[in-house]
Amino acid sequence: MPRFLPLLVALFALLPCSRAASAAHLDVLDKAAWAYAKREWEQPPTFRVFWRSVGGPTKGPSLRIRATLPGWDTTLTRTVLFASPPARVEFTGAMRLENVERGPEAFMSARAQLQFLDARAEMLGGWPAGELRHGTLPWFTFTQTHRPPAGTRAATLTLGLVNATGLVEYADLTLRAFAANGAEIPITPPSAEVRTDTTAWWPLTDLEEDRSRPLALDLAALLGAAPLGPTDALQNRAGELVRADGSTLRLWGTNIGPPHAWPEPAEGARMAERLAREGVNLVRLHHLDRGWHPDNIFVAGSDHTQALDPEKLDRLHRFVAELRARGIYLAVDLLVTRRFRPGDEVPAHDELEFGAKMAAHFHPRVIELQKDYARRLLTAPNPHTGHPLATDPAVVFVSLVNESSLFLDGALSSYAKLPAPYHVDLLARFHAHQGTRSLPVPPGSVSELFKRRDPDFWRFLETLQTATYAELTAHLRDELGVRALIGGSNFIETLADFRSNAGLDYLDAHAYWDHPVGGWSVTDPITNQSVLRRLARPDQPLAALARRQALDLPFAASEWAACWPNDHLAEFPLLLATTAAGQGWDAPMWFGLTGLPPAPAQSGVFDQDNKPHARLAAALAALAFRRGDFPLLPVSIATTPSLPPWDNLKNLHPGDAHLTHRLLWSPAGATPATADATPPSNALRLLEPGLAVIESPRTRATLGELSLRPAVSAGPGFQVSSPAAFAVVAATSLDSAPLENSRRVLLYIAARVENSGQTFRPFRRGLLSVGGPPMLAEPVRGHLTLARADPRPHRLVPLDLHGRRAGPGTVHPVAPDGTLTLPLDPGPALWFELSAEP
Repeated sequence: MPRFLPLLVALFALLPCSRAASAAHLDVLDKAAWAYAKREWEQPPTFRVFWRSVGGPTKGPSLRIRATLPGWDTTLTRTVLFASPPARVEFTGAMRLENVERGPEAFMSARAQLQFLDARAEMLGGWPAGELRHGTLPWFTFTQTHRPPAGTRAATLTLGLVNATGLVEYADLTLRAFAANGAEIPITPPSAEVRTDTTAWWPLTDLEEDRSRPLALDLAALLGAAPLGPTDALQNRAGELVRADGSTLRLWGTNIGPPHAWPEPAEGARMAERLAREGVNLVRLHHLDRGWHPDNIFVAGSDHTQALDPEKLDRLHRFVAELRARGIYLAVDLLVTRRFRPGDEVPAHDELEFGAKMAAHFHPRVIELQKDYARRLLTAPNPHTGHPLATDPAVVFVSLVNESSLFLDGALSSYAKLPAPYHVDLLARFHAHQGTRSLPVPPGSVSELFKRRDPDFWRFLETLQTATYAELTAHLRDELGVRALIGGSNFIETLADFRSNAGLDYLDAHAYWDHPVGGWSVTDPITNQSVLRRLARPDQPLAALARRQALDLPFAASEWAACWPNDHLAEFPLLLATTAAGQGWDAPMWFGLTGLPPAPAQSGVFDQDNKPHARLAAALAALAFRRGDFPLLPVSIATTPSLPPWDNLKNLHPGDAHLTHRLLWSPAGATPATADATPPSNALRLLEPGLAVIESPRTRATLGELSLRPAVSAGPGFQVSSPAAFAVVAATSLDSAPLENSRRVLLYIAARVENSGQTFRPFRRGLLSVGGPPMLAEPVRGHLTLARADPRPHRLVPLDLHGRRAGPGTVHPVAPDGTLTLPLDPGPALWFELSAEP
C-alpha cells in the first residue's frame, strides 16, 4: 500500500457527507462555508465582517471586511477540496478598497489569495501570487491563473486585511479547477465535522494514585533532588548557570500562576512532590498580577493596586518553601497583566492594555508603580524560608516585563491601542531627544514614525527601552538587594530589541507551536500539523528560540509548548529537550504544568496536567536534558554590523543552522569559535520531513511518521518498525549506563490521545466539540528491537500515569544475537519499565 494512501482515503472519505457543489466551479461567497479567525460574537469593535445581499458591481452579493486596528487575525479563510489534482486553477472576482493603510511589509495589505495544500492539508510551494492592494480603489476585477504544485489536493482562500487597516469589499468571486486535458474538476467543500475512528483505542483509567504501591519511577531520586541552601544559589559564568562550588546545573522548568501559585498548604506540598518526581527543578511564578481575573495578588475591593493580599502572599511563601525543600528553583515575573485602578493615578488607566503594553517601557508613573510592586513582592519577609524573594538563593531569574516591547512585530496594533496621553508623551520625548543632540525632528505621529521605520525614531526607542531596563535593574539590585539574574522582556523580535535586552543578565524568549488563531480557545482554528514537517525551517518555534541567544549570557525559554488540540503533542517535549541541549539553553520552562493529578479529560490549550501523553513525554525529556544525555553543537557566532535595527532575528543565521550549530550573537564582533574537524553531530536527526530520530548513548527515540520507512533506526541497537502515521517510541537508561548496558530502561510509546466524543473542524483544524471522559489513547502497532548486553530474559512492566507498576508485565527472551524484540502495544500504558529477570 502506498505510504500516503491512508491519509488520502481519510481525506476524501469526507466528500460524501459534504454539500454538493451546484457546478464544477465554486461560488466563493457562500457565507456558511467561511471560518472566522475570531468567531462572529467574539469579534472586537476594531474588526467587522458584513455580508450584503446586494452590493457588488453586478448587483450580486458582496462581502465587506473592515479593520480599524492592524492585526494578524483580521482575515477570513475557507478550505476546499479538488476531486483530483488540478493542472490549472483560476480565481476571479472583483474588489474595491477604502483607505487601506498597509503595514511595513508589502504583504501587510488587503488580499485575495490562495494557498495550495497536499493530502495532509499542509501548504505546498509557498504563497502564490495574489491580489495584495492598499489605498483607495474603485471596483476592479482580477483573474489569477495558477499552476498548482504536484500533489495539490486542496486549497485555502484568504480574504481580508493582514496587519493593515481600512475597508475591503469583494464580489463575484469564483474558483475553477482544470485537468491537464482542460476538463473542469469539481470543487467540493469538506465535511463540516470530522470524527476520529477510536474503536480500537484504549481508555486511560489509572487517574487515581494508589500511594500504597511503591514508585517504580521517581526522577527526583534519580536526579539527586535535595533541599536548596545558600550554596545552591546560581550565577552566570560565561553563559552557564553555576553554583558556588563551580558546578553547572541545567534547569527544566514549568509555569505556575493563580490560583495554583498560592495553593492550600497540603495541596502545595503534593504539587511540589509531583513536580520533582516528574523532573521539574524550576518553577516560574507567573501572572500573579493578572488583571483579567479577580483572583490576583492585590487586595480585592481596593481602588488601587499598591497593596498585596496578605493571605495569598503567605500561601505563596508556603508554596515557595515546599518547592525549595524538593530542590526546585524559582523564576519570578514582575509586570505581566496588571490592570491599574483609579487610585493608581495612571493616565487613562482603563484604556491601557493588560500589563500596560508599550507604556511600561517609558511612562514615569507606570515605571514608578513597577518599582513599588517589586518592592512589595520581593522584599516581603517569608517566615517559612527565612528569606524574602529578593535574597532567596532559590530565586534564579527575575523578569521585568512579560511579552511587551517597543519593537513587537505586531507593534502597530499596540501603538494604535495606546491612549492619547501616551502618544503625546512619547512623541514629546522623541522631540526632546532629537533636540538635545541637535538632530532634525522628522515629521509624523508615533505610529507613522514606527511604521515607516524612521531610523532616528528607532534609535530613540532603543535608547529609551535600554534606559528603562537600566533604571528598573538598578532599583532591584541596589535598592531591593535582588541577587537573582535580572532579565528584560521575553518578546524579542528585532535586532534593536535584542541589543536592548542583551545588556541585562540573561535572555529569554517564548515560542509556541500551533497557537490557536485569533485567541486562546480550544475551538479556535489551528493548523494541526507536526513540527517535524518544518523542523529544518527558521519559521518554527525551536528555530526561533535558537536565534535569540547571545554570547556569554544564560538563555531561558520561559514559555514553550505545543498547543492542544494539536494531534502531535507527544513529539514536542523531546524535540525541545534535544534542541535545548544542543543549543546550550539553561532553563526551558513548559507552559504550564502545575503538578496537579491527571484529570479525567483533556481541556485547555496550554494546560499540561490533563495531557497525559505530553506529560509523560516531558518527564522523560526532563531526565535526559538534566542528565546531559545530548551534546552541545559546535558554535556559530553572528554579528550585525550592516543589518537595520528592525531586521528580524531569523536573518542572523541560515535557515537550517539550528540543526547543525549552536547559534549565538555577539555585539562585539567576535569571530566564530574554531570547530573540530569532526564536530559532534546533533542527537536529533531529521531523516525526512515528518520523521526524525534521537540518538545518544543513554536515550534514543523515533518520532513522527514511522510509516515512511519499513524500519527506522536510531543508531545501532534501536530499531522500530511500525505502520503508524504518527507515533513516538523512546527509550532511556534509568541507571545512567549506556542504553544497551542499562539494568533498567524506561520505554515511552505514544501516539494521539483524544477525549471521548471529541469532534474536529474540517481537516482537523481545531475542535467543534471538546468531548469528555474517558480519554482514549491510540495504540501503536509494530515492534521495537533493542540491543541488550545482558542475555537473560527481560520483563516488560506497564507503569501507570504516576510511575507505579500496573501489573506483573510480560517476559521476553533475548535472541542469540543479543537483541530483544518487543511489541509496541504490549498493554494499555504509555510507558513501561524494562529489566532483566533475576
